[in-house]
Amino acid sequence: MPRTNSDTDPVTQKSKFVSYLLRHDTRVGDLVDERGFASLKQLNSVARKDNHRLLTEEDLIAVAENPRTKRRFEYEYRPLSREHSSPKYENDHHQNEQKMIYIRALNGHSFPLRTNDFERFVVDENAADAAKPKYLYHATNASTVPVILAEGLKPMSRQFVHMYEFENQVKYDGKRNTLLMIGPITGNSQLELYRSKNGYIQCPHVIPADLVKRKTNSAAQNKITATAPL
Repeated sequence: MPRTNSDTDPVTQKSKFVSYLLRHDTRVGDLVDERGFASLKQLNSVARKDNHRLLTEEDLIAVAENPRTKRRFEYEYRPLSREHSSPKYENDHHQNEQKMIYIRALNGHSFPLRTNDFERFVVDENAADAAKPKYLYHATNASTVPVILAEGLKPMSRQFVHMYEFENQVKYDGKRNTLLMIGPITGNSQLELYRSKNGYIQCPHVIPADLVKRKTNSAAQNKITATAPL
């Protein structure tokens, strides 16, 4: 299959590399702080071992602010610690004014984070539409549906099962082409649910099969997009 323009776009390529590092590379998993942040220097220490082109501050900003990966990453600046300082700043009284960029992936990790930085998700039974059954939504490949309906929805290699709160938020692609409904979710639900900072609903354990249904005739399902999946 020929590569699309989005596949060859430099920012998209960098985004895939940074996404792999921050979500799945266990070497980075050993380096990130309790909230999942890694510094530019830490990421480049791994990139250098793989003979990969080193990342720049501008690369990380472009990745985090790329519309195709909107809200997948978060970055911040922190004072430059002595371990990250450059020799040219030694004994320089301006050193504390220097900043280092840190970046993290907001969801999708396969390695565990030391701190659960997610907001607990609960159904508001006093909401105006509380009388309607509450469902969450998960896009998957059609080939996996029989196993999911028999054994439940599992995190697999990820730390969480990732879901959407509303059907109109679901993003499909060539792999994720089938919609599942999870629920009904009530205030007394035994599911342990969290909301990530970028809005996905997450569950750290298997969702029982009796709560999972295949949703058919979804209008949006016929509009497979090139939007980057979770």
